[in-house]
Amino acid sequence: MKYRPIQLRLVTLAVIALGASGCATFGEDRPKPAKTTGPPDRSSWFLPADQSPPEPTETIAGRAGVLSGDTLEVDDAVVVLSGIDAPEPAQLCRRESGLPYRCGEDMTALLEQRLQRDRVTCEVALLESGVYTGVCRHYGANLNEWMVRQGYAVANNVDSPYVDIEREAALAGRGLWAGIFERPSDWRERND
Repeated sequence: MKYRPIQLRLVTLAVIALGASGCATFGEDRPKPAKTTGPPDRSSWFLPADQSPPEPTETIAGRAGVLSGDTLEVDDAVVVLSGIDAPEPAQLCRRESGLPYRCGEDMTALLEQRLQRDRVTCEVALLESGVYTGVCRHYGANLNEWMVRQGYAVANNVDSPYVDIEREAALAGRGLWAGIFERPSDWRERND
């Protein structure tokens, strides 16, 4: 059966309508979600915008479990990657096509794929009992910087050492920047 141009437009509109109604929300390109239940309550882990993280005072090394796109569990310690902010596990973003996707889960899964429970070394400072903040390295590469460079996270404030790297990722349209998203800090403020 041959379609005429008007019939093709109607079929195209029907496919778009199905996608917008949620029937085709998540594509095959979506990374496998992390098998964690997410990080513990993080409300006290965030520093005020005008306060910089404390200077690292110790080194933690061990196998890394991923709690979220900016939080690792290294042995028994929780390490918040300083200077960056990744989408929250429940956060939704939109692809370039306009279709929603669970960007928080996806960014967590992408970090998990990178680490594969390998060892990391983190230069950290204590935030509270069992919770640290700092820079973690995986085979020598700075994970904090890697997350921002790939567009999987953003700089957490204007004083972050990753602001220029975020700008580069945005201009290249990498990761989150390929679509539409709300900064994680704004999303948390709206949803707390």
